[in-house]
Amino acid sequence: MKVQELPVSSPPTRPATERVGQPDRSARYYLALFGITVLMIGLRFFMLGHQSFWIDEGYTLYFSDGPTFGDTLTRLLETDLSDRFHMPYYLMMFGWRHLFGDSEVAIRSFSALCSVATAVFVYFTARYWFGKGYALWAFFGVALSAYCVYYAQEARDYALAIMVVSAQLFALSRAFSHREMTAAWGRHWGFKLLFALFT
Repeated sequence: MKVQELPVSSPPTRPATERVGQPDRSARYYLALFGITVLMIGLRFFMLGHQSFWIDEGYTLYFSDGPTFGDTLTRLLETDLSDRFHMPYYLMMFGWRHLFGDSEVAIRSFSALCSVATAVFVYFTARYWFGKGYALWAFFGVALSAYCVYYAQEARDYALAIMVVSAQLFALSRAFSHREMTAAWGRHWGFKLLFALFT
């Protein structure tokens, strides 16, 4: 008895427009991400040294101006002002000034970079939970946030505090979503929480 062979059908293929369109959408996405990044950095560093330091920024200059690390730490411990509770920021500024100098641009650039890092943490947190589309909008919102731009151009610890909170949110979300990594991400979150208490 002769068995009739059935024709083997090939797997369905996507339409040409769909195959070509997917890379195009991906390219547009990353092009938009790049454009927002350039805009964000430009807003934070534009005319960063145009104005001289004002009175609040003078506290940053004073408490991070010790000749040595030990002198700076002693000055913070002996003050009666609330700035003693912001010790990590002033100690970081002490090192930052020794590396990059005492100009308005050099000192304020620390806050500007903290603000850039905030947007990065927000982007990856939103991307992890909600996907690339929502992450792009969240990134765009932080990039154009008037508060973030304002504090990014001030030599105070506000931009650092916002960055630490956004990093906490990222670490906490990862700790709750990966059981095998809960302890590691939990330690990251705990460290950032302790750091935030003194920022």
